[in-house]
Amino acid sequence: KDETKKDAKKEEKKEEKKDDKKVAAAAVGSVAPTFVLSDTDGKEHKLADLTKEGKIVVLFWFNAECPYVVKHFNESKTFNDLAAKYKDKKVVVMAVNSNAADSQGSGLETNKKAKKDWSMDYPILLDTTGAPPQPPAAAA
Repeated sequence: KDETKKDAKKEEKKEEKKDDKKVAAAAVGSVAPTFVLSDTDGKEHKLADLTKEGKIVVLFWFNAECPYVVKHFNESKTFNDLAAKYKDKKVVVMAVNSNAADSQGSGLETNKKAKKDWSMDYPILLDTTGAPPQPPAAAA
């Protein structure tokens, strides 16, 4: 009987650890997990500051060497057009490169070159950790 209780407690602790590792997904209409990332120019961007100012933030995943991203930017300028169209309307467009160091499309110089070559007039944020943003801590 004691062994069963011990096993049950071990399983419970394992499940708690799994839950701790889960990141809360942002539901439509809810506050997004915040982050602070630097761009290719070294400027720091804080999501919380932008939303506090009442801005709408459009984030898109970016990999300068992904064949689909390359095709998009060579054939279409959707994000560039979007950024230009809404620049003066409290809309901020930002690309996020979350590739780990030394992986496809990573690196400061690779992303600086892509930004210049594709005339991207908005920041490319670099997150070399590849970790998703964490939700703000709950108030006690």
